[in-house]
Amino acid sequence: MALIAVSIAVIGSFLFFGLTGEKRELDKTTNCPVKGPQSYTAVIIDTTDSVNAIQKIAIRNAFSQIKSGIPRNGALAVYAAGFKGDLSRPETVLCNPGHAGEIDPLIEGQRIAEKMWREGFEKPLESVLEKMLSLGDANNTPLLEAVQSVSVQSFGPLKAAGRDDVPKKLIIFSDMLQHSDHLSLYGGVPDAKKFMKTEAYRRIRSDLRGVEVTIHLVRRETKKPIQGTTLIKFWEELINGEGGRLVHFNPLEG
Repeated sequence: MALIAVSIAVIGSFLFFGLTGEKRELDKTTNCPVKGPQSYTAVIIDTTDSVNAIQKIAIRNAFSQIKSGIPRNGALAVYAAGFKGDLSRPETVLCNPGHAGEIDPLIEGQRIAEKMWREGFEKPLESVLEKMLSLGDANNTPLLEAVQSVSVQSFGPLKAAGRDDVPKKLIIFSDMLQHSDHLSLYGGVPDAKKFMKTEAYRRIRSDLRGVEVTIHLVRRETKKPIQGTTLIKFWEELINGEGGRLVHFNPLEG
């Protein structure tokens, strides 16, 4: 995170004119408008198990599409599912400052904008992804806890500021096999509605109201086939119960 902050600090905190000619101030660490991002996408990457070569390429391809789809002044936060303690801190939070194709050449310099986009957005995100893909083989997979971390740290401040209208997305790269003290799916996938009535769930529930969720499923070899329709239904009902909407479920190659 420190290296990313330094690289962006080189670009500096500055004032720029948007497409309307409006002057905006950017945060020197995140490149986000100081009044807040125009959209918020949070990505959770499951670093608790290693991925094979094909899966790594599939994750890189999907992540590249996510990165390219972030609108100007939209935020992208990257979280790890494997963490210690009660909270997963974001590995990085960056806003798209706008690349050459998104700016008005009559108002802003395209060459400067493209350099800012590459040095302050694209390259730092690629660096974080590669670091996370090199991790793996942890004892726990606290996915629900990671989602809760995203809810309180990324989406929570928007709600607190009365900015519920900001588009919010949650994208998860994982085998979706939750395994922690609160719940383990390796012993079987429970009924989601019954689980949501338990004390264990109440401690790790999230507020996903207004959040669109995409899951990129990483296949695992398990003794019993537990990544089928029952698992998908469990997560869909859980996400719906928390106010979110599962808009895409994509099994990755590999």
